[in-house]
Order: sequence, then structure tokens, then C-alpha cells
Amino acid sequence: YPNIRLKISSADYRVDIIKESIDCVIRVGNLDDSSLIARPLTLYRSVNCVSPSYVEKYGIPQSLAELANHKLIEYSHTLGNLDAQFEYMEGDKVKQQSMPSSLAVNGTDAYLDACLAGLGIAQLPAIGAENLIKKGQLISVLPQFEAEPMPVSLLYSSRRQPTKRLTVFMDWLQSITLAR
Repeated sequence: YPNIRLKISSADYRVDIIKESIDCVIRVGNLDDSSLIARPLTLYRSVNCVSPSYVEKYGIPQSLAELANHKLIEYSHTLGNLDAQFEYMEGDKVKQQSMPSSLAVNGTDAYLDACLAGLGIAQLPAIGAENLIKKGQLISVLPQFEAEPMPVSLLYSSRRQPTKRLTVFMDWLQSITLAR
């Protein structure tokens, strides 16, 4: 489809696709109940990362117990007063361990930048972190304690029948994510 024209917006907040006349959105994480129709695309595996400058200052944690001596970069859409939590899987159960933190962010760019700047441990999607790890800009830590994979879904309005262009786009997007 050489004449197709995409308009892509990237935001760390939930957009109202009906109000903003958006055909579809891609959301990462568990979905809230809504009137939107969801098509699962894939799962994002997370990698625990630190920068080389962080390692110089704090070392590399070797166990969950050692996390008490490290800093976690908190990521949350809402910057409340909750304790920082390092999330990991133990078998098929999601576990959390409180950790010291001196920084909380609500944007993915700030989260990555804070990790690259040596401000703490971040649990980043592997799809973006793996290249930075290969380049030596990030270091993977505690690989045996990865967070639960995050679902990635494509959502669109249930108020109207999807247009042909939207159906073609959704089918294409699903085909490339399944091919990975």
C-alpha cells in the first residue's frame, strides 16, 4: 500500500480515541475495562538494567537481598507516595520487593534517560534495551528475576465498524508482531 499515510503519536498517558478522532492505539500493560475492542499483539519481556556509571558507584546486585543497597528508578503514570517496588516472577507468581528510590518518573523517555545517566535500576522492555546492552550502554542485572511480561494490545472503538484502511493496518501490525 504505497499511498498509505500514517500519523503516529507517542504518549505516556491514555488518550481518548473517540474524542481525539484516533483510529486505534497500541497500549502496553494490563487493560482496564472499557468500551474499546482489544486485539492482543505480543508480550514485552522486561530486562533489569543499570548503566556502567551506576555499576562504578554501587556495583552489581547479585541477589534480591542486595537490592536494599541499591536504587530503583520508579516508573508510574501517577506519581503517588507509594514505596518503590522491584517486580519479579517467582514461578508463575508476581512478587514485589520494596527498594530505596530517589527518583520517580511518569514517562518512558525520562525512565530510560535516568537509567542511562546512572540514577538507578530500571526494568526496561527487552525490545529496546537489548541493543543498548550490546553497545555497552546498559548492563543486564539479576536476569533470573525478570518482571512479568507486559501485554501489548491494539485497541479501537466499538462504536463504529472498522474502516477498510483500519482493518488492513491492524492485520498488517498483527502479522509483523506475530512474525517476531
